[in-house]
Amino acid sequence: MTTPGELVFSLRGQRGALDLDLQATLPASGVTVVFGRSGAGKTTLLRSLAGLERLAGSVRFAGQTWQGSSQFVPAHQRRIGMVFQHGALFTHLDVRGNLRYAEARVAPDQRRISVQDATRWMVIEDLLDRRPEQLSGGERQRVAIARALVSNPVLLLMDEPLSSLDGTAQRQLADRLASIPRQFDISMLYVTHSLPELARLADRVLWLDDGGVRSLGEASEVLSSSEFAHALGDDAGALLHGRAQSFDVDYQLLTVDSDWGQLWLPTAEPPGNESLRLWILARDVSLSLDPEPRSSLLNVLPAVVEQLEDDGPAATLVSLRSSGSGTGRLLARITRKSRDLLQLEPGTRVLARIKSVSLR
Repeated sequence: MTTPGELVFSLRGQRGALDLDLQATLPASGVTVVFGRSGAGKTTLLRSLAGLERLAGSVRFAGQTWQGSSQFVPAHQRRIGMVFQHGALFTHLDVRGNLRYAEARVAPDQRRISVQDATRWMVIEDLLDRRPEQLSGGERQRVAIARALVSNPVLLLMDEPLSSLDGTAQRQLADRLASIPRQFDISMLYVTHSLPELARLADRVLWLDDGGVRSLGEASEVLSSSEFAHALGDDAGALLHGRAQSFDVDYQLLTVDSDWGQLWLPTAEPPGNESLRLWILARDVSLSLDPEPRSSLLNVLPAVVEQLEDDGPAATLVSLRSSGSGTGRLLARITRKSRDLLQLEPGTRVLARIKSVSLR
């Protein structure tokens, strides 16, 4: 039975050669990133939740049945906002017209987010009189997201909205996207195959593989799992949370109070005293048994070996937990020879050393 505050779906069918069997229960809050390689079923899932495609099965959101054995609520009645890769703005309308169109389709008593709210939040006040063809790629996506917000959705679906943008536009827009659920109390499902977007945005991860759900959980848990690490190969890593503390102007180093202890990372633009996410690649973590006071590595975190797994013919993947009160998990990829020289086994206390320049 669905309880208020949940998205529950059980969908089955076939798209091309792919057999789909997608089942999950998600909290209707925060950002759930739907992650997977191309062809895993990510876009089909979003379109099915939106009512744009129909697979067999059921979809329920916050106590309302959108799809069942004898019921199918059409897309325009589901109060869903959807943003595609290229924005899909109405080319015959200027920006203001696109926003007004979305507003007109919402009953007055359901208008929690006004055109002014969305315009201000997405920083598009100077674009209102422009046509879509006069906008850059990043500007088009800002307008598309603002239009989706003006539709006052209960669920916001995003299908790789940053994939066509350059790096600077991606970073700027990602910060806005991450704050939408808290600012407007809207649940978001975000499709991507980009690991940086996943690490930057996800509160939880729905990992799809070959048409099925391979894993579902909190972002830090899924990302640092050995199963996910083996699938990513060289890009495997772990997510730590922290808060910016101080900035050394001379060395351009930011001090971060992380889940596991103090870390330093280089940055030219200190973010101020705010929460941060640190993505730490397993290949950038080295392990030692003894302190080394004269070393170029600034970041040294006490840890305990939790698990060791062979990772290819020469490497070992080491899962680490904090030896203090830190939460979450770190991963280190080392050679099997290093594992044997250090005589590592579950329970061994080690020092995890991380290059500052490698932190993102």
